[in-house]
Amino acid sequence: MKATEFDDKFDRGEDITQFLDISQAKRPGLEPKRVNVDFPAWMIEALDYEVRRLGVTRQSIIKIWLAERLAQPSRYNPSVNNEVRRLGVTRQSIIKIWLAERLAQPSRYNPSVNNSDISS
Repeated sequence: MKATEFDDKFDRGEDITQFLDISQAKRPGLEPKRVNVDFPAWMIEALDYEVRRLGVTRQSIIKIWLAERLAQPSRYNPSVNNEVRRLGVTRQSIIKIWLAERLAQPSRYNPSVNNSDISS
């Protein structure tokens, strides 16, 4: 099939997937990278409360909350690496801070966790 025929089919809204080899397709910028983070016990307890309440996994809720945080408008470039450089702390510290902020929201944190515990 010529490129112009392919383009015409696409432009008409026809299904072109039969003409694509998606076995090698990649989504740039979405390749998984493993990051290990140690959390204080109170944070895991609060996280588990939210996990049970929402019916999702720890990994899912952490990914969602971090994505929400990174999407928030900021006067700084909203990325972990820039925050790490700007604040002079580790990635693990940034992630802990962001999760603590999220868990500290009155409607989000485990009611058994005292807000004074968050700062320690």
